[in-house]
Amino acid sequence: MFDRSGNGSFRQRVNRPTGAQPAKVHEWVSNSGLSKGVPISLIRQVMSSHVPIVLTPRRNSSNLAPNNGAPRKAGILIPIFDVDGMANMILTRRSSSLRTHAGEIAFPGGKIEDGETAEQAAVREAYEEIGLDPEMIEIEGRLASSSTMSSFMSLVAVVATLPKPGSYRLNSSEVEEVFSFPISYLFQEGVYSVEHWPLNDGGHFEMHFFDFGDDLVWGATGRIIYELMRTMSEAVMARQDNG
Repeated sequence: MFDRSGNGSFRQRVNRPTGAQPAKVHEWVSNSGLSKGVPISLIRQVMSSHVPIVLTPRRNSSNLAPNNGAPRKAGILIPIFDVDGMANMILTRRSSSLRTHAGEIAFPGGKIEDGETAEQAAVREAYEEIGLDPEMIEIEGRLASSSTMSSFMSLVAVVATLPKPGSYRLNSSEVEEVFSFPISYLFQEGVYSVEHWPLNDGGHFEMHFFDFGDDLVWGATGRIIYELMRTMSEAVMARQDNG
């Protein structure tokens, strides 16, 4: 179903809080019809006019906030390439030697340096981490910003398209694997699931999960993937309603 390298099992462990409950998967996952294929033209058309919503704390994460001012910001690149007209996504596995989030699935990205935009930071990090040529990257737009639960990092997710990469040049201190897959895979039955995790005020927020067999993608990466899925699905269903 998807193209990946390497062997072995990397199933991620989830430290669920007491009171976490499975929730109903959103109907647009099956109603949009995107399980049959996500045209790369759709990505470009939707993102060209997409205005990112501002996530409320309840939908963003656990509405926690750092005690020492505004959160740090990071630019995250969502690299998408064309295979026979259909959109494919690139993800990485973080190095097992990293101090935090070792071995987890993530997008290329990192801290926004002084004087940089989120787009510039995301493209720079993608080049440094996996060798994506900045000249080949076409920025399509931004998704809703979110934040990590563990480090309070504010994440700006940047959608970009590029020709199919011929090869990758991995920075082994940061990345140990790259894999790609058709975005339509995310809409297949049983791949996506969602849970409600409790908040201290009695409410809950959504935690999104994606089953990749050997891998379970969740956390900040899962939330970014969910936002891309939601954005594409709502655009398709709006077109269907308008005839």
